[in-house]
Amino acid sequence: MIHVCPHRSLLAVSVLAAFGCSDSVPLPSQGSVTLSIRSVNVNAMSCPFTAKTYLVGAPAPTSFDPGQSVVDGEHGAAVNCSVQGSGPYTFSGSLAAATSEGQHITVTLTDGTVDADKATGTVGVSIYTPDLAAAFVSGATPCTLTTNNKQVKPGQPGSIWVDFECPTIAAPPANLCGVGKSTIVFQNCNGN
Repeated sequence: MIHVCPHRSLLAVSVLAAFGCSDSVPLPSQGSVTLSIRSVNVNAMSCPFTAKTYLVGAPAPTSFDPGQSVVDGEHGAAVNCSVQGSGPYTFSGSLAAATSEGQHITVTLTDGTVDADKATGTVGVSIYTPDLAAAFVSGATPCTLTTNNKQVKPGQPGSIWVDFECPTIAAPPANLCGVGKSTIVFQNCNGN
């Protein structure tokens, strides 16, 4: 026969209940991208290749399907993002991960804005791939974006799913490319 002291069991239950009421741990950020880089020749500046598409996620996202995202901290992926506001919206994000071909790429979106109608906006872009061999940035000319299914959700967890295009991305003094229609998804973002 086991004897239990009632005051000790109540104390144990109280202590366990206190631990159970702590704040939940936020989910890790996730992301995926279909990145289309194309050649642009202006003022003797050129792109290292004619055209190339990079896919991160299995499957990678499209305008009609968000695909399957990679998770921050898993398989060498680093993902962070933020979506804020109540219309217009602001966002930023960075995705560094291996493509379906095993190349490690980084896509960073900065100073992103989406109009209050959750349809269109602009964003600054920085891209690194081994094929480019340098970070290419959109500079003073922002890239344009269109949301997919009006998917802009501020807060925590926030998310955003957009198509974007950049007339030019550059790595001065001699390298210039463009970004054709590309799709990026960020999930479990920070925000307000």
